[in-house]
Amino acid sequence: VLPEERVESTVSAILRAASTGKIGDGKIFLSKVVQDHAEDDAVRTRWRQTCRRPNDRDFRRNRRNRRLSVALRSGALGHRMIKRSNKPIFWSLFGAGGMLSALIGAMLIFITGLGMPLALGFPDGAMSYSQVLTLAQNIFGKIAILAVITLFLFHGCHRLYHSLHDFGIHVGAGIKAAFHGFAALGSLAALILLIRIG
Repeated sequence: VLPEERVESTVSAILRAASTGKIGDGKIFLSKVVQDHAEDDAVRTRWRQTCRRPNDRDFRRNRRNRRLSVALRSGALGHRMIKRSNKPIFWSLFGAGGMLSALIGAMLIFITGLGMPLALGFPDGAMSYSQVLTLAQNIFGKIAILAVITLFLFHGCHRLYHSLHDFGIHVGAGIKAAFHGFAALGSLAALILLIRIG
């Protein structure tokens, strides 16, 4: 609860701190507290428009008109308010890659980097050319190899892209496309090579 003379400065301060100019900024609701009733205002933080809410008697009297108005407004602005995004696709690939790397990443590094070369519990020739080729020619082996390469690439590139913010580097749509494009090209190259192996 604020004195009336401080309302405008308080709303301005909130708008300066919280407004991004994007969809989803929300509203700041203001209520004038008087002896008999409260009269509400709603401030849209995105457009900085103040919309006065009618009192309860007006709401009851014009209920049908209000519903029609809301329906028309939703239809007129729906295409502008609802914007399709490709973020869920990349975040899903990032999450799946993170889960896979957490489950088998360390094991793969140990097996291919230490276990096999140093024969730590593995028989000689376990990763010979013929053995690895047999794995790559098997349909389940192809799926496993492609999943590891694709998900690790998307996870790594997505993490690098967002890590640039930590270093204060401004990233735009071009850099984002470059990171995701590199992951997509690497995945496509892996798919083509696995198909050509037979």
